Amino acid sequence: MSKYEIRWRSPEKNILEVKYIEDFEWQDAIEANAIATKMIEEITNDVIIFYDASEHTPSNYEISRIKDSLYSDGSRSIPQNLKFTIVLTKNTFAAKNVKIAMEVLDKSIRHKKVNYFVTTIEEVEELIRKAGF
Repeated sequence: MSKYEIRWRSPEKNILEVKYIEDFEWQDAIEANAIATKMIEEITNDVIIFYDASEHTPSNYEISRIKDSLYSDGSRSIPQNLKFTIVLTKNTFAAKNVKIAMEVLDKSIRHKKVNYFVTTIEEVEELIRKAGF
């Protein structure tokens, strides 16, 4: 059984939500991201991806592994139609570490994408609204 659910939040398929339903490990995050990337690549319209880790997060050890992997593997492709990423987490340690790694990759290796790390669902909805989705 997977530790996440992936679904389109609207029939227009412009917001993809990855919701973690159990505490997860790095391998679960890699698997969820691969599925989400494939789903985004199958459509042509602009998309926001929303990772909801508000109730379940990896351990601090797993967060360090995520950060290390993001730094060492810049080969992952980002779909051209991905407008930006939102990560909802109440774990500020997780947000800080993954945000730093993603910003370094975005500036040095990948085409620029904007990543938002927020702590409330209201912030998520506001970002989506401001983006016109």
